Amino acid sequence: MLLFMPNDARAACANVPAGGDYSVDTSCAFGGTIDGADDGRLTVPVGKTLTIGAGQTIVWGPGKKLVIRGQIAINASGAKLQQTRLWMHDEDNDGYARKVAAKASRSGTSPGAGYRLRSAMQTYEFWNELKKDCMDTGSGSQHVYNNEMDDLLEDADQDGYRRAGTANNAQKRCVGTAKTFNNRVYYKSTAGDWKFMQAASKLSGDDLDDTRSDIQVYAEGYYYNQGYYYNQGYYYSQGYYYSQGHY
Repeated sequence: MLLFMPNDARAACANVPAGGDYSVDTSCAFGGTIDGADDGRLTVPVGKTLTIGAGQTIVWGPGKKLVIRGQIAINASGAKLQQTRLWMHDEDNDGYARKVAAKASRSGTSPGAGYRLRSAMQTYEFWNELKKDCMDTGSGSQHVYNNEMDDLLEDADQDGYRRAGTANNAQKRCVGTAKTFNNRVYYKSTAGDWKFMQAASKLSGDDLDDTRSDIQVYAEGYYYNQGYYYNQGYYYSQGYYYSQGHY
């Protein structure tokens, strides 16, 4: 059943796949201006209502079916249903869409450079800040997509000590997937390595050699700052610990 009404606010449709069949599991509305089931069947079960908002286009795949056993509530102001494919902008081919609206292509061909079929995406909800791609072009952009954590610092050797220098202070960064090293969580950088950790995980002191995980205590200044050997003049005069930077 199709209902035409001026407005019918609903919760966002949940668990929508990037591609394939989708069955509305509760009365809801899709989040994107152009949205739906890319390359899949769209089903509205008995007792459920799919709302199509003003100016919104909801699609289902060519050769697939639109099955309405419940209701579709259509806002008459520019809302429509269309059988077509959905394309997302993903220039670096990492499966994450940048904040550019989806496009529909009736012919099945790409609407322009940098677009991929939504069914090929890892995630497509570009209106969701947690799922949009924060870097969609440039060297290493294929490794990163998420910039919602604003307290990441650099620790390339994963020893828990922050790399020295103000550029490595906790800040918002565009990073990729997470991986655990030494019971701390690190996030992938544009270089393809896991070198960023959250500030809450850092150990006290800075790391003056972030390429070697066995050299870090010197950054805390245990012998040098406290002057234990300096006062005696034994190791400081020889420069044994100071020159190597081990302690």
